[in-house]
Amino acid sequence: MVKVKSVEYTGHRAKAIYQITETGELEFKRLLKESFERSSVILPSSLYTAVSFLHEISNEDLQEAVHGQLRTLERELDDLKAGQELKEKAIKIDPLTKLAFENMYQHYEIQMNYLTQIKEYLKDSPAINKPVFPESK
Repeated sequence: MVKVKSVEYTGHRAKAIYQITETGELEFKRLLKESFERSSVILPSSLYTAVSFLHEISNEDLQEAVHGQLRTLERELDDLKAGQELKEKAIKIDPLTKLAFENMYQHYEIQMNYLTQIKEYLKDSPAINKPVFPESK
């Protein structure tokens, strides 16, 4: 996949310069194509699973946890936006990279909206009841 292109000597140190091989180039292109073919939607399945067990935690603890995750997501979103601004100051961003940033922002906003709805629900709900399952025959 890679091979040593050359070795540079600086004082008593040797530094190898690597080069991608033709096989490596083909593998890179295969992986690149594959990344667009696979589903890229990653759902918060552990959170969805936890919703099934909300009755096992106090409303207060749950509200605190949801609030904490919202703060974390807000900080991460702010960091992403700041990163985009820095990148735009350093280089001209192509339209597909701008689309990628917008897509990331939308993912964060969707998750924050979901958590906000949970938070609002919890505010109006004194307790979450244990689910009742039908009896098996």
